[in-house]
Amino acid sequence: MKKSKEGFFFSLLERYNMKKNIYLILIVLATFFMSIGYATVNSVTTNLVGSANIKARPIVLISSATITSGTNGTDTSLSNIELYYGTMLKSKVVLGSNQNSTLTMTLTFYNNSGVKQMFTGISYGPSFYDNDKITYTPSGLSNGYVLNPGSSVTCTLTFSYNSSDISNSVLNSYLNFNFVKYYTITYSNIANSNNYASYILETESTKTINFSGDVPYDVEVSPSTALNSYSNGSLVLNNIDSDITVNRYYSITYVTDGVNPSNQPTKYLHGSTVTFLDPSKANATFAGWYDNASYSGNAITNTNGLSGNLTLYSKWSTATVATQYVLNLVSNASTTSSNIITVTSEDSTCTNTLAYDLTTDNNLRYVGANPCNYVKFNCDSNDNCELWRIIGVMNGIDSNPVIKLIKSANSSDTQVWNSTNDNTWTSSSLYTYLNGTYLNSLNANVASDYMLNAQWNIGKAAYNSSAPNFYNAERGTKSTASYVGLYSPSDYGFATSATSDSTRSTCINNDLSSANITATCYDNNWLFHGTDYQWTITAGTQGNNRAIRITNVGKTNQVTVRQNPYNYKPVVYLKSTIKIKGGIGSQTSPFELSK
Repeated sequence: MKKSKEGFFFSLLERYNMKKNIYLILIVLATFFMSIGYATVNSVTTNLVGSANIKARPIVLISSATITSGTNGTDTSLSNIELYYGTMLKSKVVLGSNQNSTLTMTLTFYNNSGVKQMFTGISYGPSFYDNDKITYTPSGLSNGYVLNPGSSVTCTLTFSYNSSDISNSVLNSYLNFNFVKYYTITYSNIANSNNYASYILETESTKTINFSGDVPYDVEVSPSTALNSYSNGSLVLNNIDSDITVNRYYSITYVTDGVNPSNQPTKYLHGSTVTFLDPSKANATFAGWYDNASYSGNAITNTNGLSGNLTLYSKWSTATVATQYVLNLVSNASTTSSNIITVTSEDSTCTNTLAYDLTTDNNLRYVGANPCNYVKFNCDSNDNCELWRIIGVMNGIDSNPVIKLIKSANSSDTQVWNSTNDNTWTSSSLYTYLNGTYLNSLNANVASDYMLNAQWNIGKAAYNSSAPNFYNAERGTKSTASYVGLYSPSDYGFATSATSDSTRSTCINNDLSSANITATCYDNNWLFHGTDYQWTITAGTQGNNRAIRITNVGKTNQVTVRQNPYNYKPVVYLKSTIKIKGGIGSQTSPFELSK
């Protein structure tokens, strides 16, 4: 009978006295491996797989092996460990004549590689284990044990009879302790992950993982080359050559009677930020995605902070000219009313409080400590915007009523009103800066598409005027057309709601520099700036080098135009054709403009 390659190998070993000529054995081993190709470098195994190329692999070695004890008549001197090489152990076991005889060996394994190795069991073939009436029991080393790089593990191997037939007490065997490089499988945000495979052996060509219960909509496998397929909760991995991570995707379902973009995202990776795209609909403006059909709460623009499968509902509105939108808020109120008009707000963080100023132009203004007048402005092509606020709907600036805006945040720097000590606004340093450097810093097309090139009311006024008197004085002179200005003392005075209609009248009609302007007035005035001084656009009448400012205690006074640099907030008028297409005017959901 033709011998197998395994039989041939071990017959070679029998021809040599291993103890006397170990160097010759190593030569034989090397010659054997080169002749049959790569079988295993970890050890000699019973399953030799031929290959044309020899591939270097990490090595686990038996670093020591000894016979430690015998029981029930076993004479340990009759047994011996003939050879151990790699993780292969060749030994002769001689038990006693008692059926309960045992022989125990102690083996220590050392991981000589730079990677973790997993123990997968002991193997042998019939031709390498010549007495099947004797069996062995390992202890201290079980399947799945992980041996870290540079670490050792010790186990015992106990041989005993496995039947009543003790006629043959001698066992000659080759045992191979199989260690295999393995790769971990880590699950990210997948429920019940403890129920799924946590590793794949290097010797495994494929691995199937069936999810149950909370089944991921889809998964991401890193590295991506490990992903064979994923369908209906069944993940197939193959050709693994590194640790892998399995992360979950959630589904995104859209409920809309409009048309979604073809590239609208339908899933998102847990923890990632995916931005939802706006759908389109004839004669309507998209007003946001909501996670409920009643559109309660705030609109959702992306998946930041979300988890779970999403169902999003589209909200639609008809875009309205901005001035008309604000006027519509108070359409049931008399335009001659001096009372504060409170309109139902969709947001609890701000109030829809407005009032007519009863001036010659009868402008409608937002009033109170925090009205719902926030608006997105100066947006770039990616819809990154600044937060501005609506002062009100102003008449007498253009042929149609227009919206007046002020930047919400204070300027990051301060400036003198004019460095030449002259209080003519159109030749001032602030005018030049705002309509030059600042205007040019705005995002592309903001000025041309949204801003009105307006004539501003720049009439000089006495610093100790009331809001109506300021307004009348300001209207006495108009500037040449320009895009950017500052707010006026009358804008500030009319913005208070005080605590009631009667106290508001006191705040508006008294000298804004007087003791009558108390915390009741400025604490309920959203244009009050707190600890900073703010320049206004208005020059003072007491000298040609004075301009009016709002102080840090909410009053008006005048100072020389180049005395000190103070804060300022850019102010603009919107074109009368600009529309409001969405938002509710709160800080978290500001009005959105469209041209």
